[in-house]
Amino acid sequence: MQPQYPHFEPYNLSPLDHHLPPMHLTFFLTFKPEDTTQALSTLESGLSKLLFSLPFLTGNVARVSQARGVRQLQPAVPALLDQYPMLKVKYHQKIYLPTSPSQSSEANKMSYDDVFIPLPLDHASNELSPAFRLQANVMEDGLILCATMHHTVMDGKGLTNVLEALSLCCQNVHTGARLVPFTTPAEQEAGRKHILEAGLNTKPSTPTQPDVSSKVIKTSVPLIPEVPITRRLVISNDKLGQLRDMCGSFGNDRIELSRNDIFAAVMWLCFMRARESTSPDPTDAKRKSTMMTVSDTRGIMRPALSDNYMGNAYSALITESPLCQNVYANPSPNSPVGQMQDVIDGIKTTDIKSVAQLAIAIRRDRNALDDEYIRTEIADVVHKTDWQPTFLEQCDYGQSSLRKFGLYDMDFGPLMGKISDFDIPDGRLSRIAWDLPARYANAPWELRIGLEPKVMENLRMDPLFRWVEAK
Repeated sequence: MQPQYPHFEPYNLSPLDHHLPPMHLTFFLTFKPEDTTQALSTLESGLSKLLFSLPFLTGNVARVSQARGVRQLQPAVPALLDQYPMLKVKYHQKIYLPTSPSQSSEANKMSYDDVFIPLPLDHASNELSPAFRLQANVMEDGLILCATMHHTVMDGKGLTNVLEALSLCCQNVHTGARLVPFTTPAEQEAGRKHILEAGLNTKPSTPTQPDVSSKVIKTSVPLIPEVPITRRLVISNDKLGQLRDMCGSFGNDRIELSRNDIFAAVMWLCFMRARESTSPDPTDAKRKSTMMTVSDTRGIMRPALSDNYMGNAYSALITESPLCQNVYANPSPNSPVGQMQDVIDGIKTTDIKSVAQLAIAIRRDRNALDDEYIRTEIADVVHKTDWQPTFLEQCDYGQSSLRKFGLYDMDFGPLMGKISDFDIPDGRLSRIAWDLPARYANAPWELRIGLEPKVMENLRMDPLFRWVEAK
């Protein structure tokens, strides 16, 4: 029998929660406690405190209106809690923690399947599907905690907020001090109300309105692919800074580029070239390539959403660039023409120019994301007769950044400790990448990406990628 958690009133998910079709996403958190049994006891007690403070985490996503596609979070169902408890503990004999990100990448020991995660991969489309679950995987030399969220209930920042609240609860198990809530159900309700009212009080966009170059993407969940593979790549922070400085001579002085812009541009360019070299098509020279980037809108809305808000609060933007400008204008590195190109500090000037152009396009679109844009985006959902996510445009490549989320700073108390490794080894989403959280200030950039094997091989052999890759 599962514990009796406090009741909460059902509530409709916000318009921003309706951007995504039903799907679960799992964070893999590695711990190296001295005593796994005591660490599990801390985790169980901390989770209990968390769920009694925020009982909506025990709830299930359900569709309440077939006609309008509106989804709701409803109280926990005992039978579903028995089948899928809030915390499942599983022991794995003769399986050890990866010793490095590269080992995790190549050996793929932590597979994104039903063995390690708390819910079946296809459970999100069920009539009732849990919003949040944990599975503690006890390895021979440590603990991997898999935290699964229903993506229509929270985004990556939201799940990070849940984990930070859990870490505080685990600390409290040992201190015995009065637990100060990280957030409250009332604060979360206020956030959803703010989002809904922003849409109700804003006129939706129309086809006659001028559009920024970025577009919101709402897409269906892809089938679990049989071909793509997922790898974790590590990029030098110093090389990104060096490349940003180089791009200054090719770019726009009025647009200040960040390392994040440069990183996204590098990966987009290398992906374009890797895919085209895998299956070249002369007609592609006239086509545009599209990249999706994701921006957190909590601090952009006016008034701002609380940084502790756990629901979805992102905008997915599409940036376009001609393939001919970035792929077919650059000769093959092995061709006579390619070998004659000018080189600055080991990198071709044509590559620097392409990265600068792509980074500027990405930054312009990110700068266009303001309160008015977000409100119009919300209004487009609120004023629809059907809230179901609709496919508008498919991107060639997508990248979402978790780098600033601070997961490595979380302390789960003396018996669990801090997170020693973080990953999202999700092989279902081809051509989607996550910038993983920074381990420390100015740390190398870690990226988890899923691609077809040949495209992955070509990307890793690209001279530009090899130049920025951490050695």
